[in-house]
Amino acid sequence: MRDDHRGLRLFLHLTQSLNFGRTSLDCHVSPATLTRTVQRLEAELGHRLFDRGPRGVSLTAEGQRFREYAVQALELWQAYRDEHPDPAELTGSLTVFATVTACQALLPDLLAPFRTAHPQVRLDLRTGDAAAALARLDEGEADVAVAGIPARLPEPLA
Repeated sequence: MRDDHRGLRLFLHLTQSLNFGRTSLDCHVSPATLTRTVQRLEAELGHRLFDRGPRGVSLTAEGQRFREYAVQALELWQAYRDEHPDPAELTGSLTVFATVTACQALLPDLLAPFRTAHPQVRLDLRTGDAAAALARLDEGEADVAVAGIPARLPEPLA
């Protein structure tokens, strides 16, 4: 199911950080996308949600009211989804093995779209030495591994 609540989630993060740059980084969207999302919400509501000035960003009175609505809307949506999961939605768990460096440098960008598309899948992240990655796959301890591919790939993994 498409995430129709993305704008509300971005808005709520921005109400916490009060910093467009921080929210765009944390939520993996460009600053332009975040700005357009806020502008679209303000246009749909007919009210400014934030005051933007040289000293930073602050919530307007309407922004505070809308924050209460957004929190309740997302809580109700999540409660409904928990009671009525989409039968076509991917569920279960996925065990990912990677080095600590890969976890910090690669996985956030790689996994963010997956997490958005499949929120019911639980990710189990395991870290260790890169040399052990293929063994973890072969032994069934991991479903996916982030690792370099050797010149000779073990037969079961080929």
